[in-house]
Amino acid sequence: MKNVKVIGWASLLFLIIFSSCRKDTYEPTTTIKTPDPIVLVTADVQGQVYDEDMNLLQGVTIKMGNDIIVSDENGEFRFTNKTINKNGTYITATDNGHFLGAKMINPELSTTSYVVFQLLKKELTGTFTTAAGGTIETTDGASVSFGANSIMYENGTPYTGEVQVYAKWLNPDDQAITDQMPGDLRAINTEDDIVQLATFGMMAVELETPTGQALQVAEGNTATISMPVATSQTSTAPNTIPLWSFDEDMGYWIEESTASLTNNQYVGEVTHFSYWNCDAPFPLVNVNGTVKYTNGLAAASQKVIITMASNTAITAYGLTNSAGNFGGKMPKDEILNISVEDNCGNVVYTDQIGPFNTDTNLPDITISDDDLVIISGTLLNCDGNPTTNGYVTIKGEGNNITAYTEMDGTFEVAINLCEDGQLTIQGYDIDNLKTGPEEVVDASAAGGTLALGEISLCENIEEYVIVDIDEISYSSLKTEYNVSNEVGGFNLTSGNGQQDTISFFINVSEQITGTGTYDLSSFSYNDGSFTDNGMDWGIYLGCSPNGGNCPQLNVTAFEGAGGYMEGTIIGTVEVYESPTYDEIDIEVDFRVLLP
Repeated sequence: MKNVKVIGWASLLFLIIFSSCRKDTYEPTTTIKTPDPIVLVTADVQGQVYDEDMNLLQGVTIKMGNDIIVSDENGEFRFTNKTINKNGTYITATDNGHFLGAKMINPELSTTSYVVFQLLKKELTGTFTTAAGGTIETTDGASVSFGANSIMYENGTPYTGEVQVYAKWLNPDDQAITDQMPGDLRAINTEDDIVQLATFGMMAVELETPTGQALQVAEGNTATISMPVATSQTSTAPNTIPLWSFDEDMGYWIEESTASLTNNQYVGEVTHFSYWNCDAPFPLVNVNGTVKYTNGLAAASQKVIITMASNTAITAYGLTNSAGNFGGKMPKDEILNISVEDNCGNVVYTDQIGPFNTDTNLPDITISDDDLVIISGTLLNCDGNPTTNGYVTIKGEGNNITAYTEMDGTFEVAINLCEDGQLTIQGYDIDNLKTGPEEVVDASAAGGTLALGEISLCENIEEYVIVDIDEISYSSLKTEYNVSNEVGGFNLTSGNGQQDTISFFINVSEQITGTGTYDLSSFSYNDGSFTDNGMDWGIYLGCSPNGGNCPQLNVTAFEGAGGYMEGTIIGTVEVYESPTYDEIDIEVDFRVLLP
């Protein structure tokens, strides 16, 4: 049985809170003395992306190793049959207008791990001039202070002018932090040993010019950050605490400095901006367990919450994978409170565990299946054949679930019904870019089993762009693109060419008037991580007709102004790996709405 729900899975994260900012010029030279061994397994990773208002986000770039995909109209993404590290696989989510999302997961062989990103809006907090410096405060009491003439471009060139500051403090008492924090708070201390952290506050800071260029603290200078202590932590906050920055390449926190407690604020000096937090390290053991329903089925995507009994402000959570398993590093020699929540937010299990002084496997946890409904069906393409690469979305009160098909087109998912049993179900065929009509069902009358039968997917998905570049895949269903088709050339763009965003450009030298083959005047694509001249840009592909290295654009369907155009590009372009160029094969398929 395939029992899946996209809410998120990570190893249990000993502690709670997040901040975020753009990658900076800091390059750690840390050599880990006691790294977790690399254990490679083949597994799937599945997830969704939300904003702070719980709106699904499409077009978000998701990167796991060398694999890059983009969330679709349902905020959905999936990596299938990937060889990844059981002891820590790092995934990032980047989107223009939001702070970076970053997660660390511990996948298991032949299972699906679930990931949820809740991206934080990047809103202007304040400005100052480099000549004067200044202090920028957030609405909830955090601040960051800059000295005069202490700012540079990320490539090290001094900057003069207005500095725009984007800053955000996240309250450790806010339970939404669990989907917002980066990594899983595994860290490297000053002795180059791996430790696990419990946070007392984090802060996100990004610096930009008025035109959006990234800035940093100039070499030889510092900035002062000040973060309030959360209400639940005022009685336990130490007078001094280590300051850690997040390494966006490794997914680890790096111990760099200290902060002092002054007037219920942690104050410290930093030399660069990355994710910063005030954290206390703990001695740890690995604790693992499994959650099952009373009928014996694996309870996938159930939230498991761990709280230290001696300090309830220190809390962590994880979500079970498709086999119902959870686990991670937990404080050694501490009594822990454990609880399980279903997807409706109901606490369905509580107990006390520990103390543990060695790695431990817990007895199985059993939860009730009284409100459980097993939903199944088969997705078919327009030819009546099974949809081997598809999924269904199931939405309702307390539910926002995605179930992927097996190779025979079947799917099966177990969900907990909340107050309202009304569910809206819709299928998607990823390979053929088709969908089906929404179907509303009353699952409360299903008697625990809801068989939907065959679902035909024959409706066109309105807009899409899919790019295949060797092992790199960029795909998006129904993502809005900037399109022009004028005398002088057709142009398709996505993203704004800035760091940490997808940029995708197709240009032809003449207006497209119908189906046929057209010469490209230029083509480029980058994913936001390529570095050149001190800037992070990503994998950069390009071509120019002067170099004789541009493939042709083949327009296969053309409806004219106000209608849709479909096309493909298949050929060879240049890949830039500073300071040289090489050639690489690409394939692009798209369907976009013309102005």
